[in-house]
Amino acid sequence: METLDHLIDHLMEQEWVQSQSYIPTGLAQQLAQEIQEFEATGRLHAATIGQGNEQHHNTTVRQTQIAWFDPEQLTPTQSQLHERLDAIRQHLNQTCFLSLVDFECHYAVYPPGAFYERHLDQFRGDARRTISFTLYLNENWEQEEGGALRLYLDNNQTVDVWPEMGTFSMFLSAKLEHEVLPTQRTRYAVVGWMKTRGSGVLR
Repeated sequence: METLDHLIDHLMEQEWVQSQSYIPTGLAQQLAQEIQEFEATGRLHAATIGQGNEQHHNTTVRQTQIAWFDPEQLTPTQSQLHERLDAIRQHLNQTCFLSLVDFECHYAVYPPGAFYERHLDQFRGDARRTISFTLYLNENWEQEEGGALRLYLDNNQTVDVWPEMGTFSMFLSAKLEHEVLPTQRTRYAVVGWMKTRGSGVLR
């Protein structure tokens, strides 16, 4: 299993990192079962774009069904993930002095044909989102099925993170534009952001 020091060193050096071992496979599989239960029982809703009064649905930009994690009513499986995410938050604060006060996350389901156009995770005028993260929950994913997270790096190169079971990725919310390429099968993930209290931007 990769250590927190290894993950965070790579995150700060290259502005993104992925791991196949930080989240235990058993936990990822439990989350995969739960997200499919949420889908089957109608507990997902269409995602919006924008913030506050500017929130709206736009299926030409984003086609996702989501269910937010409620910190006050986490399921046992969500609580296990919450503990691992909070360990990352605390370690980032201790080693990188980021002053991350909390994080938010949700289940995300992309049906066949869905995508999310290129964008930046920080909202205009609101720099609280500092670290973006995604955990993928898909068994036996094949690259020809699409659905990769494409990150646009500073050197005009791109990197694709494939949505395979247990793959965990993080990147700097203010730095890297990214998109989700069209998927050919239903794509399951947990998506979230670690946030500061104020309006400072990580540079």
